[in-house]
Amino acid sequence: MAAPLTQNMALLLNNKMQLFSGKVDKTIPWHSVLETLCQVGCCSRCVLRLLGANIDIICKPTEVVDAIVDNLKSEQLLLNVIEGCTSQIEDPCNSELSHTEQYAASEEPLAHPEICVTCIGLLQDYHNKRCIDQIRQKVEKEQFEYDSFRCSIYLPLSVVLREHAVFVELAKLHPNIRGEYMSQQGSKIVSVKEVWKRLSGPAIECQLRAPFKAFSPFEIEIMHVLTQDKQVLSQVISEVKDAPKKHRSRTALKREHVKQQRETLRLEKDGVEVPDQLSIDGKGVAPPIKMGPQELRKLLINLPDARFSELFQATTTKPTSGCDIGTIKCNYTSLYLAGRYNKYSRMLCQTPWIIDGEKKMNTSVEEIITQPLNCMIRGDETRFASSGREDVDVRTLGNGRPFVIEFINPRRHKLGLEAVAKLQQEINSSTKDVKVNDLQVVEKEKTRLLKDGEENKTKRYFALCWSSSYLTADMLQQLDAKMATITHKKEIGSGNEVDAHRQAPF
Repeated sequence: MAAPLTQNMALLLNNKMQLFSGKVDKTIPWHSVLETLCQVGCCSRCVLRLLGANIDIICKPTEVVDAIVDNLKSEQLLLNVIEGCTSQIEDPCNSELSHTEQYAASEEPLAHPEICVTCIGLLQDYHNKRCIDQIRQKVEKEQFEYDSFRCSIYLPLSVVLREHAVFVELAKLHPNIRGEYMSQQGSKIVSVKEVWKRLSGPAIECQLRAPFKAFSPFEIEIMHVLTQDKQVLSQVISEVKDAPKKHRSRTALKREHVKQQRETLRLEKDGVEVPDQLSIDGKGVAPPIKMGPQELRKLLINLPDARFSELFQATTTKPTSGCDIGTIKCNYTSLYLAGRYNKYSRMLCQTPWIIDGEKKMNTSVEEIITQPLNCMIRGDETRFASSGREDVDVRTLGNGRPFVIEFINPRRHKLGLEAVAKLQQEINSSTKDVKVNDLQVVEKEKTRLLKDGEENKTKRYFALCWSSSYLTADMLQQLDAKMATITHKKEIGSGNEVDAHRQAPF
């Protein structure tokens, strides 16, 4: 329960923050807006969010946010805040605990009266705790090495649908509501995703014991799903799409169809629920299209409020359950190992030799080198590339052929010089057919040298030649002289002299 407020609002907001993030239209009946938001079933964070509050206020601890909303129901107090006047308000919680500390101190999910009609529980404590626990379990199970992390959160389209439904209710109070909210959401309304990241980021830091950074190589993807609104979403989207629109060629529709099919297959392969889709009519072609939140928001603005209310109403369509966490995926930036290899066998291919699904040789240079490395690095996939290639029956001598291996989504990436040297020794001691030299961790930019080496590197070939007739010493001298002349002409024509000691990549 909120305590009586007796000090200045500025004290509650640390003397640095304002409740509203921008200019306020004083012609709008804000007290009625506040009452409507509470009546339709918005949680306290969404009430402040849709009022246009500053994100620092929205992300205050739950008890503070609840108390702010409870006390703003006083019409005079809300008017004073809007007009920038001082008012007698104190911190209703009188608590120094941050949101992260409150989470860490709580063993059970906090109770909640009902699921928010707008954020569908995403900004309520019970959901945050459950989601953060699942993130921790996933990261521990995958056993990634990481010094920091970043989050990518994918919300169901229901969040956009329900937020729009609330705006439609508010638009009945005053015509300026549409201009205040619908056409300027990006600048005036803090998104659910932004608030979720601000709330959950510190709590995830606490659980993973690593800092949250926007450009961390370690990414955690959280896919939220909600099946309740799928039917009405399809109906609303198809109705908007049935409206007159610019003509699109059959070729453009087919191209989009192929693109969406590939995206759907990729999502299904990754075990991700395919987002809500819609069809485009046009000359018998109806390709599925993935609908994004921004695209849906633009479509909904063009749908008349009266018609939208017939299809969906925030006041009557309460969420029966909160958002579910569909999938959590962990991704780490690729790791690259480069070096040189010598091949001593005349019965060994460079890469797996597969024809019609059948493997022709037991192993390959790629497998001999890559498999021991990946046992330690544990990437989801490996990609082997080299500076050129040789035939199965051709040996590779001298300094060796440069190669690089990309380890996609590696669990281990902290490889010191000793660890790399040990891996190289393990490969070399496991076979007499291949030897690895100069194994090292490289940056992605350095891998481009491999391609340049195919054009600029110096090669030296040795061959055993046989002749059916006897070759005299004079004949061999004439052959050497002829080859020397040809080589000299090529050097002059190119303007470059051959450097026998030129360094190839790595």
